[in-house]
Amino acid sequence: MDNNLNIIFDKNIQKQLTPTQPTDFYPAGNWFKKINISDTYTNFNSYKKNYYYLYAQDWHALVNQQTNFLSNIDPDIIRLMQYNKIQPMLIFMEPVELFDFNKLMSKNFIYDNNDTLYSKIVTKFDEFDILEDDIVFLHSSPKVVSDYEQLTTRSIPFLQRPWNIRAKIIHHPMFLNWYKYRIGKDYDPNIQSKFRMLSPGKTYRRHRYLLQYALSEIKNNKLKITCNPYTDTADKNEIAILKNESLSLDMADTIENFEKRCPISLDKDIALVLTDRKKDSSFFSQADLIIPSETLMENNTCICMSEKTLTPIFLQRPFIMNAHKNFLAMLRGYNLQTFDGIIDETYDKFEGVERIKLIKQEVLRLLEYDNNKWNKFILDCKDISSYNYKTIQNTDYEQKTIEQLC
Repeated sequence: MDNNLNIIFDKNIQKQLTPTQPTDFYPAGNWFKKINISDTYTNFNSYKKNYYYLYAQDWHALVNQQTNFLSNIDPDIIRLMQYNKIQPMLIFMEPVELFDFNKLMSKNFIYDNNDTLYSKIVTKFDEFDILEDDIVFLHSSPKVVSDYEQLTTRSIPFLQRPWNIRAKIIHHPMFLNWYKYRIGKDYDPNIQSKFRMLSPGKTYRRHRYLLQYALSEIKNNKLKITCNPYTDTADKNEIAILKNESLSLDMADTIENFEKRCPISLDKDIALVLTDRKKDSSFFSQADLIIPSETLMENNTCICMSEKTLTPIFLQRPFIMNAHKNFLAMLRGYNLQTFDGIIDETYDKFEGVERIKLIKQEVLRLLEYDNNKWNKFILDCKDISSYNYKTIQNTDYEQKTIEQLC
């Protein structure tokens, strides 16, 4: 398919922007199927619409560097950007705030456009005489597009006037494409499960650790959890917040004692941080129901799904999501179904400790099912799980992105 697009990708520049990641971890082609992108270098094509691919591991760190991150790009490419022959296309895979929309809605915060990540990035391009109008932000969160529309068109409390945002903001569900065309094919939904529920935990974030701590009190071999130590990776402030929040869970055991029991693993031969997708598949398939913890939960309006959400969908397993408030509502925005009526999804109206309490309550309720009732529960979930898998396989998520880029 000739879509009149040419994406210029420079692997050497990408190595500088993602220094701690393997060079093949997020190659450009992971996010697209129809758009042909080389994973080494693509030349300018005067017969097509040209974009220059820029994906950063940490955009905040990048814009705060003393040296402008554009300095190492080929001067000929920069010159073509200045003359609007090439447009910079910035990739935001993770839930990164562009406009600090959550701060905007705080009465105690004086909103300054210049403090936002969006403005700092635009300033970097302005230093090279590249127009804001020519920049394209390709973001995995649909909420960022909604924020953009509100900031530019509506009167919002505490915002004195609409913000003239001139760059193009496009939502592209990158993880959906990544799983649909590359990762999901390694997942086998037909592996026989060994127990009812699994709550996996790569515990670098507080909400993940709190969920594992809360579920650890349930003494039932039909529920399995995995958990890494938290204090090894968190700073003192985060640990203090964690301890304070843990008191709200009304647990019999202290979080300090739970920490001593970590790491908790299903199998000593299987690492808690898995990178082999076929091992991932066999690991997660051990459960009838999966309880993933997404990247972020609270104090962040930038909701998006990642591989944590897509794993149960591609394995065609029901799920209970430890994620943002209204996360399930976001999934339904992609024409996916959730398990409301079969699973009590009241928890999706909350975040933080309250969400974790409701998840624990629902897990306890489901664990009370006898085998016959549990088998009926799994059967009731099967149609929804199958529908979600087929919907992703049959939906062209990329076409809308291509149309907007063209």
